[in-house]
Amino acid sequence: LKDANPADVLTERSVELPAVSVPLLYVDELCIDEPSFREQLLSWEECPQPEDLAYIIYTSGSTGRPNGVMVSHRNPVHSTQARFSVYAEPVGRFLLLSSIAFDSSVAGLFWTLCQGGTLVLSPQRIEQDLQQLAELITKERITHTLCVPTLYTLLIANVEASLLATLRTVIVAGEACSQSLVKQHFENLPQTQLYNEYGPTEATVWCTAYQVPEKLPSGPVAIGKAIPNTQIVLVDESLRPVPT
Repeated sequence: LKDANPADVLTERSVELPAVSVPLLYVDELCIDEPSFREQLLSWEECPQPEDLAYIIYTSGSTGRPNGVMVSHRNPVHSTQARFSVYAEPVGRFLLLSSIAFDSSVAGLFWTLCQGGTLVLSPQRIEQDLQQLAELITKERITHTLCVPTLYTLLIANVEASLLATLRTVIVAGEACSQSLVKQHFENLPQTQLYNEYGPTEATVWCTAYQVPEKLPSGPVAIGKAIPNTQIVLVDESLRPVPT
């Protein structure tokens, strides 16, 4: 809060915050008929512009020190529209495994809701019980999800493939995708599409995507090509652009 320096903080009484000098607005106590609240609403711009901030999300990056990344309304709109182009099949039922403290949650939230899909929120720490996670996928008829390769590797190695049969598209991101994971995936779920995504927080969730084929060439699993309206620049060890 000190770093972001907001004008107000919209929160709930149940959220424990340290003593701050920022005015707190409790959403569970606000009444839209109260003059003070109506005045507060009128003080905000009625229609945000594309360049206005949508949110600030903190990421440690490679430094270990959290840095606020400022994301405009234009950014998640572009990020979401690009998903409509890269993924031909609309989202049916998306299982959100990411905390909203991680920007990968933005992918599931807006991609699903903007296509009229169903967003399923996972119980807290469900990833610590792989059987319960698999049963949730079956019960909720999950078609799409996104998680780190480590979790997906554990899931397909430790549960019956039949419990994951509703999955149509699985996306892995946040870590390197291994050849062994790809092999496990197609052995257990040959009808399920597997995608490898890459992108720093500063690029609003993602900037490249790769539909992983069952028969992979040797070497590292690719991170794919640039998503629509995005340009990828490769540089050498001296940070000079390399030839095409």
